[in-house]
Amino acid sequence: MLGEDSVGSFTEITNWDDVSPAHREERDKLKAVLPRFDLFETEQDAPGSEIPPRPAKGTANKAASKSTEPKLTRPSGEAQNWKVTFQDDYENRSEPGARYTTARGHEDSWTVVDGVLVGKQTKDDHGAVIRTELDFDDVDIQFDFRFNGGKSFNLVIDDANEPSVHAGHVCRVSVFQKSLRISDDKTGSMNLEVRKQRQNKNLPAMQAEALRKLLARTQSSATIDIQPAAWHTLRVRIRGDIMKAFLDGQMVTNRRSPGFAHPTKTKFGFTVNGQSIEFDNLHVRQLK
Repeated sequence: MLGEDSVGSFTEITNWDDVSPAHREERDKLKAVLPRFDLFETEQDAPGSEIPPRPAKGTANKAASKSTEPKLTRPSGEAQNWKVTFQDDYENRSEPGARYTTARGHEDSWTVVDGVLVGKQTKDDHGAVIRTELDFDDVDIQFDFRFNGGKSFNLVIDDANEPSVHAGHVCRVSVFQKSLRISDDKTGSMNLEVRKQRQNKNLPAMQAEALRKLLARTQSSATIDIQPAAWHTLRVRIRGDIMKAFLDGQMVTNRRSPGFAHPTKTKFGFTVNGQSIEFDNLHVRQLK
């Protein structure tokens, strides 16, 4: 029996709601076993990551709260095909800089303090938005973050030219102190037709149930434990139609969904809800 992330000649199961409980139980057992054989996907800085060790920064609190630096090994196999195409340690400035854009009216939501990007929500009706333009398809995004009063943040990936979704949103990772969720926005919650149904408070029961199943197929959640004022590391990898999320070196959730394979992603960035959340040591890798 093949799991969601398996590749083979067997018929692929795309809707697990339609199979028997026994099939889902076998899938879950297989998914629990497979990660131990996938070292590149589960190591924090796997062979060929080309990501340098995280430097100690200026403030004592920050340096003390960071985890031990990982050792990098020599590239081997598929890993060496990934190359860093964007990185930022936010040093030597007080503003995000020319590579970043904020949503209109959010200019005062983002600053750089002591080599750290700081986001604070300044509008009641929307979180603080910042984006970086970069053309990519498959991608590996890694960064450090710290909750310092904020409620949650999203790592959002967009295609500014995609007309089928709200605001170009293709996919995202949503991080709360006790949960993490990955979402295929293109075929899920931000698809214009789906979004219209989500906003309809009088949606008929059958349509509401179909909507619930659709959202379940395009999202995956995990329980986590984010310590306020402590630094954590998030790594997000998209390869084809599979997204995986790693927190502090451990894979916490993954999902196969068609929207992840959207080939023309044009920007990525953060949306912060509350006051405030900090980011550092951003690295983006793409296949060569």
